[in-house]
This record gives sequence, structure tokens and C-alpha cells, in this order.
Amino acid sequence: LFFKPEIREVDDDEDKDEDGKFKKYKYEYKSRFAAVPPVLCCQLQRFNFDYSRNVPIKYNHRIEIPKQIDMSKYMETNQTNPEEEQEPCLYQLKGMLIHQGATASSGHYYSIIRKETGMTQDSCEWIKFNDNDVSELRDEDIEAECFGGEYQGTQKDLYGNMRYVTREKGWNAYLLLYEYYGGERSPPQPLRPEDDPKHRPADETEKRE
Repeated sequence: LFFKPEIREVDDDEDKDEDGKFKKYKYEYKSRFAAVPPVLCCQLQRFNFDYSRNVPIKYNHRIEIPKQIDMSKYMETNQTNPEEEQEPCLYQLKGMLIHQGATASSGHYYSIIRKETGMTQDSCEWIKFNDNDVSELRDEDIEAECFGGEYQGTQKDLYGNMRYVTREKGWNAYLLLYEYYGGERSPPQPLRPEDDPKHRPADETEKRE
């Protein structure tokens, strides 16, 4: 939704119609990246607010999380000549922050991190950090752990008989961390303290003032 084009109607301060009113023109607005970071943080819209009930809410529906993404189509540099072949700007999923809870009012947070290259043993590619409980996960476990959606549970009816019920998965990822890993585009460099004007040391003139 962040990158979806938006049509806006804007008044022209100089151009007027026959009645002397400012003319309105429609423009298409798009959001694009001028530059990309070494680590890309994406937040899923899992949380919202229900103003009719005055309560925060959580969306537990299934969202498939891609392992790799190409950000080239969201780059500003590729909008001038869209017909030209775009240079890839590739990111790989590095980690996820999970919220465990049926609602947005409460819950528990933990993380799942991909192992560094060369650390992977057997089929376990991920590490789950849940407070003091640290465990390994296989690649095929990620869907059940992070995508959300529904599952089949059991509960007793009024007569004490067990029956199957469909429930929402209250545990799902809402914050995704992608790491740049390849493409023809030059790798982005981390921001150094001296690159940020807020952290630049004052020169002698500024110190005297």
C-alpha cells in the first residue's frame, strides 16, 4: 500500500477558468526510494485501532513472507525509463520479530534470526530466541511460526466430548528485517557518525561561539 500510486487533485495558483476560479489538475503521486539501506526494516500492518469500539485490534490473517525481495522496482532511478532493463537490488530475509497474542492490548514478543553463512548445520537454518528458550528451526517451520492464519484445535463441548475447532494463530511476524546481499547496484554503505550533521564535531569557530 505504501508504494501504490495515488491520484490527487491540486489547485493551480496561476491558471484560472472562465469564472475566475483556480483550475484543478489531477496528478499521480508515487513513493519511491532515492537510496536503499544495508538493512531494510519492513513493518506489517498487524495492529490497528477500532474507533467504533475504542479498542486496539490485531489482524492475525495469513501473510506470506518472501525470503528474497527485489527493491529495484521501488527505486526512483528506475522510473525515468521504465522500459529499460532494471538493475536488481536484492535483499534476503535475515530476521523477524514475532508478536504472540490474540489482541493488540497484550502479548509476548520474541525473535527468529537466520544463521550466518557457514553456521548452518543439517537442515536447521534459523534460531528462535524466546526469552531463555533458544531453539533451532528448519526452513519448513517458518510458515507455521510466522505467517499467521488459522489452525485446527480441539476443545470439549457441553457434553465433555472433544471436537475440532478452527482458530486464529495468535503468533505471527509483524516486523521483518532484510539484508542486502547482491545485485549490479553498488552495495549500500552503513551510515557513519561523521556523515550525520547532528553528530559532526563542531569546529573551533563554533566552539568559541
